[in-house]
Amino acid sequence: MTALSILTWLYRESIHLTLPPQAVTVQDPQGTTTYLLGYDQVGSLKAAAAMDGPQEVRVVKLIDYDAFGNILADSNPATSGPAARFADGRPRPRP
Repeated sequence: MTALSILTWLYRESIHLTLPPQAVTVQDPQGTTTYLLGYDQVGSLKAAAAMDGPQEVRVVKLIDYDAFGNILADSNPATSGPAARFADGRPRPRP
């Protein structure tokens, strides 16, 4: 397992809600990568996409949950980076 350092988190500004981060920039031995993070309507992390350039995005992770927050499917369980989180904010174990 390689070391991963989080450099920055990017949040949307909102005066009414506590919103999850939109992006995270991480550094590992291969370099620096920014991941765009996608959530469902209740705030569960559903997808992560790596920015490979200003106009290039590559989906690196898709996550499906059951109604209780258990991970049903993870398209890339070996991907290091932001932990899978259901709407309640607790990290989820891999299936």
